[in-house]
Amino acid sequence: MGALAVVPTRAAHDVNLRRRDLRLLITLSSFANKEGICWPGTHTLCEQAGMARETVSRGLHALADRGYITIKTERETSRGKTRSYNLYQIVYQKE
Repeated sequence: MGALAVVPTRAAHDVNLRRRDLRLLITLSSFANKEGICWPGTHTLCEQAGMARETVSRGLHALADRGYITIKTERETSRGKTRSYNLYQIVYQKE
């Protein structure tokens, strides 16, 4: 986790964004690279944000619905086993 988190300014001014969702966005942003992409696991997000798994899940969907992040599920096969994980993209500016 980096020492700096770049968060969309509009999120700070969004009075309809729940504080816990803003906290989750900040947590996600702390993992993001320069392009705003990150892939922390749910357990890591729960631990870092201090939230239950269900709260993180609802928060991620709320952030995606409000246009602050996009979520893309990736699949990777190695040695005959397939695993999936989510890639998160922070949306700094709406188009």
